[in-house]
Amino acid sequence: MNIVEKNVEITSRAIYSEDGSNRYLLERIWDRNLPIAAVLMLNPSIAGEIKTDRTIMNVINYLIDKGFGGIRVVNIFSHVSTPQSGLKSRDDSHDSVNNDYIEGAFEDSLISIIAWVRGGYTDRKEEVLKIVKKYGDKVKIFVDEHGKEGRHPLLLNEKWDLKDYNFNIY
Repeated sequence: MNIVEKNVEITSRAIYSEDGSNRYLLERIWDRNLPIAAVLMLNPSIAGEIKTDRTIMNVINYLIDKGFGGIRVVNIFSHVSTPQSGLKSRDDSHDSVNNDYIEGAFEDSLISIIAWVRGGYTDRKEEVLKIVKKYGDKVKIFVDEHGKEGRHPLLLNEKWDLKDYNFNIY
């Protein structure tokens, strides 16, 4: 019987506001020789530099299967809150800093996936879409096995695909 040991170092980092109430970036890199994907969601939950949640786990597993070496997670709102109702108490003075991290993640990634559901928060979404529109050729959305577009990755599985994002929806 042959025994094979495999090791990989995963670099994980999170960038927060000083008080920890806002997370601007969550990054996990497992292979620097492979492309990186950015994923833009609504707002951060419990995932951080060490802890993960089901959504982050699903996206990482999906990207590994698609040949990516890392992920940069950004959100249209940087306010850490579970549930989303906590966004009502957010301090929007963090939006400009957050915008810089969104743009940086899109700039430095091979593809960028918009993974928020349609509807709600349209003013902020439109503001963010103006920032990322210049990356239009590499902006994607998730499509589930039934053809439903713009899915949040909480239920992401290997049957889902990626499709070019349609900036004319709004």
